[in-house]
Amino acid sequence: MGCPANDLVRLFASCLSGHDRQTYWEELAEEFYGYLKEEVDDMEMPYSLEQLKESYRRFMPIGGFLLVRSLGPLFDRLCKTSDVQLKQELLDNVTEKTECLLDDILYYHDRNQRLKKQELIA
Repeated sequence: MGCPANDLVRLFASCLSGHDRQTYWEELAEEFYGYLKEEVDDMEMPYSLEQLKESYRRFMPIGGFLLVRSLGPLFDRLCKTSDVQLKQELLDNVTEKTECLLDDILYYHDRNQRLKKQELIA
């Protein structure tokens, strides 16, 4: 079994607006965890909710970077659209998503580096 937080990072970063992802990722992760608990039923949970959230935070820089790489062809395709109004609307959406994603890549990378330094000191 892989790490579900990796899937959540890719899902949220690709399907949600940047604002919605930043605002609701924890709530959505909690919802996912609730569904998982229902499926696991009486068996032991493979990880805690906090472990899921921490895995999300730690994978965000890598997962976000992988998604940012795929945005280049999307921008290229948008520029070739002949409908000016649609082009601007889509460009605004992709730009917002990209800016938020880059903000989060840097934020979580810095956060994770600080945690790593604290772990090395301890």
